[in-house]
Order: sequence, then C-alpha cells, then structure tokens
Amino acid sequence: MEVRAILLIAAMCGQSYQITGFGFLDKLTGAAQGIAGGILPGSQESYSCSRDVRKDFQTAAYDFTLRMYNSVGYYNKDHFVISPLSMWLSLAAVAEGADGLYQQQLLTALNLPEERCLREKYYQIALSREQPGNDIKFMRKRLMILDQSLRLNTTWSQYVESMHLLDTSRAPIRGNLQAVAMQLRDFLGTTSFPNLNGNSVLVDALDYEGLWTTAFPEARIEREPFYNEEGQKIGMVDYMKINTHVKLAHLPVVDAKVLVLPVGHNGRYRMMIAVGMTKRGMRSMIEKLVSSVISEVLSVLQESLVPLEVAIPRFNFNFEYEASGMLNEIGVGSLFKNPEATWLVSYPPAQPSSYYQRVAVKFDTPGVNALPSPRSALMALNPITFASDVATGLASAVGRDFIANRPFMYGLFDTDSNTCLFAGAYSHPD
Repeated sequence: MEVRAILLIAAMCGQSYQITGFGFLDKLTGAAQGIAGGILPGSQESYSCSRDVRKDFQTAAYDFTLRMYNSVGYYNKDHFVISPLSMWLSLAAVAEGADGLYQQQLLTALNLPEERCLREKYYQIALSREQPGNDIKFMRKRLMILDQSLRLNTTWSQYVESMHLLDTSRAPIRGNLQAVAMQLRDFLGTTSFPNLNGNSVLVDALDYEGLWTTAFPEARIEREPFYNEEGQKIGMVDYMKINTHVKLAHLPVVDAKVLVLPVGHNGRYRMMIAVGMTKRGMRSMIEKLVSSVISEVLSVLQESLVPLEVAIPRFNFNFEYEASGMLNEIGVGSLFKNPEATWLVSYPPAQPSSYYQRVAVKFDTPGVNALPSPRSALMALNPITFASDVATGLASAVGRDFIANRPFMYGLFDTDSNTCLFAGAYSHPD
C-alpha cells in the first residue's frame, strides 16, 4: 500500500501522526538511485557521501544570495539589509519535509543535491560560518510556527531541530489570531503585523554587532553631507574616518570600487563595501551582480601603498520584510501555494502564509585593535609589496581615498569560505 495512504488512514483513525518512515523513504530513494547507478554512467560517483561539497555549497549560497539580494533591492529602493543564508537554511528544512516533485522543486531552487548525506554536509558548512565571540555577536532566530490543529510529523521536526536548521512551535493561529500575531511581533522584535491567513508561518531574525579588527578613532567622527547618484545632497551623516592601509579593488563590471575592512580577531570576517563610480545608480550595480563578482573582488584586491583616507557612515539599521512574493519569483512559490509541498511536515499539510525576516546591523567605531601609529605602519611595509603596488596603477582607477558619501552596497563574509552572512545597500540617511 502507498505510504501516503497508510498515513492518511492512521490519521483518520485518530492515531498520532508520527512518521517513522523517513528511513523507509530513504531506502526507497536509495534503491532507486542504486538502480539508476547501474544504468547511468557516473551516477555512483555523484552519490558518494565522501564527496567534497565545499565548492558546491559556495555556488549554492552565492546563487541564492544574489537572487534574493536582487529581488529585495528591486522592491525596497536600494535601502535594505537581508540574511539570505538564514532563509536558505529555513527553506532547506521545509524541503526535508516536502513530498516527491515538490521536494525536487525546492532542492533545485536551493541548489541542493538529492542525496541527504550530501545535503547534510552543506548544512554543516553553512551552520559553522557564524562563530560568535567577544568580538562578534550573531543573535539568530529561525522558527516555523504551526497551528495547534495540525498533527506535527515529529520525525521531521526532530530531524530539522537536531540539525539546527529550524525550530518549530505550536500556536492557536486559527483560534486567537491577534494573540499569535503579537507573540510573533515580540519574537521578531518587529513593528509589522504579520499575515497569518494560512495555518503556519516562517520567521527569522538576525541582530549583528561586531568589532572592526582596527578601530575607527572616536575623535574623527564628522557630520557631513550624503549625496544621491546625481550628486545632490540628500541629508547629513556621521562619518567614521580613518587613515590606514586598506585593501581595494576596481570592478569595471559593476562600475564600482570596493573596500574590504577586516572584522573581529585576526580578521576572521571581512566587510565588503562597494561604491559606484558613475551616475548609473545602485539599481544598475545590483542588476550586474553575478556569482563571479565575489571571486573577482578577492582576486584583484590590492593593499594600498600608503595610508588612505576612509570614511563610512556610522549607522544602526533595522530592516523587516515579507518574502513570500520574492521567493515565488525565484522558484520557491509552491511552498506558499500548494499544501502538497509540505505533506511530510504535518497533517493536514502545513501551508505557510508568509515568510518574515528581520535583520538589524550596527556600524560603529570600536575595534579589537587600536589604530597603529603612521610610523609603525609605514615601517611594516614589505619592500617587495611596495614595489609591486607601485606598478598596479590602482590609484588611477579608484583614486586615493574611499569616501562612502553616496549610495553603496555592503556585505559581511567569513574569511574562511567567503560565505555571505548578510548583505545590504545604503542609499539615504536614516
């Protein structure tokens, strides 16, 4: 008898809806893949659980990040901050409870392999990117709230919670909508009143605060104008200023110059900030972003020959948005439209009404280390590096300073794998 029919009969008879058949389904999947392996060349190799997936994960993370970045930027006038990696993990958790064709659609949209053992490697890499300490704070919440009337598949919920993909919670969504909405607002720290038309909702939140590797001097905070792409003054900003050796790149493909500032102990993270060099605008820059841009930045970064003037706004930014429409645009729409997509999450199937994310970031002056004296910084220059920098011609391409006094893009990356933890765009003073 078909597994679905067995579970349906059990549910109708009042039995607790607890699928112990994940292992059974895995065996069926494994058997099918084994058969395919005997027919299709190379299938056995792709199914190997020992395969190194680091490059594949990086591609999947970049692809999802850029698609969401482009979509959110289009709808929010280039002033936003998002954490696509957290959303990717939540959706991966739901995909683990999707059925048949719908699971395949979700895995494809997330660039995840069909083999669970390989997917788990992706999850382990993603979840190890954020290492909080006394220099960095990542306050993260990921949650799926389901109506109390649903019979939760405990095998699924225990799996996604044990893998740290997603927490689950029960609430009377259908019985006391306003109370649940208020609880959700408290959880997210948001002012929005969430849409709870369905029987479940996905939410996540990130609060970030980090120390630069080298502090900005408090004495050099100056309030100066901020401009739009046309050069018109649109407000005043408190700029954090520093003179130091920095890593810069010129990226003609997006008409921008890029600054990389190390964050945390030993520069274990890095903040990339990109300012456009023409009047084409931020929208044009975002549309030109592709996965190869990050790799290109890393390959062409050059350390400045002499200390350069750097000025970036000091700000606290809290951004919240509802993402179901944007996720529909990138191939994840079945999750919100078709109950069959979450048939293995609960009975009746959980059908999320929405996906809410809130991200708050803080750009401030403190750092792990004090700014070195100009003399000690100059003495630290390597003569070989000195000579190679003379020949780069970097100054002719990007100038002799980095002043973020017009719209710019930014993102935090872990130095080990260059995974983007959050990304945003700043286009006007708050």
